[in-house]
Amino acid sequence: AKLEEERRAAAAEEQAAALVEELRKRRERFTVEHPEPAAGQPQATVRFRAASGATVQRAFAETELVSVLFEFAAVADWDGPAAGRSFDLRTSFPVQNLTGMESQTLRQAGLCPSATLLVAEHEEDATP
Repeated sequence: AKLEEERRAAAAEEQAAALVEELRKRRERFTVEHPEPAAGQPQATVRFRAASGATVQRAFAETELVSVLFEFAAVADWDGPAAGRSFDLRTSFPVQNLTGMESQTLRQAGLCPSATLLVAEHEEDATP
């Protein structure tokens, strides 16, 4: 029984390490595919705020799509949404959900020159 318990613990550790590695790769890919705009270029400065109170801020080219903000919130190195949990991004005033607006540019979505987005995790996805 003890051997089986050790095997299970080792498998869980390996799975956790694989998730961490996948997140690291997604983060690297994101940084390459969506570089921060140079000073003077049209951009949106977006601050993300999680339910925990954690925040992270980043500049994006105004031509980036709203879908990029969802990917950033998921892969950024911060205390944001739990890995694998689905979430919505919402402007604080006026309150507007960005789900369904993923194909709009940040300018079209009214997020330029700056915005604060609340990260709202979907409760029905909670895993025990």
